[in-house]
Amino acid sequence: MTRKKTLHDEKREEFLLPNKLLEQIDKEAKSRNTNRSETLRRILQSYFESQSPILLPTSSEGKSSELILSRLDEIDDKLNRINARVKTAVKRRKK
Repeated sequence: MTRKKTLHDEKREEFLLPNKLLEQIDKEAKSRNTNRSETLRRILQSYFESQSPILLPTSSEGKSSELILSRLDEIDDKLNRINARVKTAVKRRKK
């Protein structure tokens, strides 16, 4: 399923990801027959639809960083679970 491209509602953002996480995202993208960006958009959209928005404390930068790292760990765990489900589904189809 291809997403309609519109320029007025998108902004480019650059950030660093650990290689292991990026490999998982690429595997997920390949299994969905889509690209990395679309896969990340869908994962993030799904995450924010299912949970309340991330509220960062304003008191100190350290707490914010810890919360962000914690949220990234949660996302990594969810990606691992998705990857495991995809592998199981692929194995079942091959049988």
